[in-house]
Amino acid sequence: MSREKTNVGNLWLESVYATIFILLFMLLIQNISQFQVFDAFDSVGQALEDMEITDYVFSEVRDTVPPDNNVVIVNFGPLGRDGIAEQIRIIDSYKPKVIGIDSFFKGYIGDTLSTLSLASAITSANAEVVMVVKVDQSDSLVATLEGDEEIYDHWYKSDSMFIENVHFGMANLDTDAEFQDDVKICRKFPAKRTSITDGEAHIAFGAKMATVFDSTKLENYLKRTNEYETINFRGDIFLAKYFFDGESLVERRMEDKFMRYQALDWDQVLSEDFAPEMVEGKIVLFGYLGNHLGAPQWEDKFFTPLNSKIA
Repeated sequence: MSREKTNVGNLWLESVYATIFILLFMLLIQNISQFQVFDAFDSVGQALEDMEITDYVFSEVRDTVPPDNNVVIVNFGPLGRDGIAEQIRIIDSYKPKVIGIDSFFKGYIGDTLSTLSLASAITSANAEVVMVVKVDQSDSLVATLEGDEEIYDHWYKSDSMFIENVHFGMANLDTDAEFQDDVKICRKFPAKRTSITDGEAHIAFGAKMATVFDSTKLENYLKRTNEYETINFRGDIFLAKYFFDGESLVERRMEDKFMRYQALDWDQVLSEDFAPEMVEGKIVLFGYLGNHLGAPQWEDKFFTPLNSKIA
């Protein structure tokens, strides 16, 4: 056999060995990666995994949006039902146009008098009151659906004693989070959903408050048939320079770039430490924002694209 033929034979054999080695190496890497042993070194990849181009637009490109003085946010804080009732009565005495309550109240929790006091404060308010309703699917319905069909047959509301003479807005916010404790990034909201049980339909909570405040502002929104609406983020809430964390005053470090909404902490409301014109004729939105405004609070936390630093 000539030397030329021997070299050709060795070349083909080496090529086969090299191909087998590469395939085995790729298979090994694939199996190792399934255990996510390299994820700890991929902090940039993890940070950018859920990023969208609109996040950059909201955080960096868009011009600064002026503050919205039509909305005031009030923190429930650690108050019980009697404290929340007193908050509502105080705010209502300053003649807001709309009171929104982002909370569910079920049954007699605590003493009976505090529950009745809260129910009375809500149902007898002079302002228009909008409360949340959650759209849900019963287990029997889920068993009949194929995939992620948008069909609903159940409304979750506060008990009847709290909802006389009030409006309802849908509180659902759909995210990609699989569990309640996962990070929830919210960029859109369902515009409207209808129950197949009674044909009752509700628009989103924020849209309902805006409609009650001034129906002409949402004429185009109400005419659209979009299943989801992209949130046009404006910003965060105005906060004082310091907050009390339970033991001492802590300096708050936040950028003014994203401060767009006025807010009152629970103790400010109870002591009536605010100007009447801050509330009169406005939308006042009640909800739980931690034991004090600005204090770290991770319960039911949603994240937005409004970050001073991308990812």
